[in-house]
Amino acid sequence: MPWSRAIPPGAPVAAGFLTIRNTGDADDRLVAIRSDAADRVEIHEVRHENGMARMRPLKDGLPLPAGETVVLKPGDYHLMFITPRDGFVARGTVDATLVFETAGSLDVAFDARPLDASGTVADGGHAHH
Repeated sequence: MPWSRAIPPGAPVAAGFLTIRNTGDADDRLVAIRSDAADRVEIHEVRHENGMARMRPLKDGLPLPAGETVVLKPGDYHLMFITPRDGFVARGTVDATLVFETAGSLDVAFDARPLDASGTVADGGHAHH
């Protein structure tokens, strides 16, 4: 199930995580995410350069090789919901549409998960196209 961390009211961004499995015979690419839950949604990656982690948007989308699984997780590939609205409260849901270059679109719902006592959130979530 796609997931996000719950965020406090007024937070400038929220992150989204999921696993995408390309079950097709051809390479594809996640090119956009649409959601009424934020002003916009960007696909990001974290790169480690000179001992520092730097986040940057993937302007050409996220490659999805044929027959492969790509994991969007904290500290790696992820989605950034810019200026998020309602839904990112603990146990809430956020609707979005993943847009693929070849496979078309896929509606998904992100679960907003609360932090546990250790300050972590359980990982998980799969989307197939």
